[in-house]
Amino acid sequence: MLFKNRYIDSVFKLILFSASLHILILFMAAFLRKDPPMLNYFKILNVEYLFPNFPFGNFSNVASVFVLFSVYLIFLIGSKYKKE
Repeated sequence: MLFKNRYIDSVFKLILFSASLHILILFMAAFLRKDPPMLNYFKILNVEYLFPNFPFGNFSNVASVFVLFSVYLIFLIGSKYKKE
């Protein structure tokens, strides 16, 4: 159990499951269509809804990998300090 409240815990697990399934489907579609930019983190987050003129292209693809790993490192480092 991640949360003490079982209702919040269930909603969190539902969101995590749905997001994982969504990413799995995107990976399969990108592989089958041979379209790696489909996995652009900014496209997955639908950034264009907040920033309609957001530039998608080669720079965006590279920047999305950088942002993705930065977020991962933040969670990784944060979990290290939380356990101590």
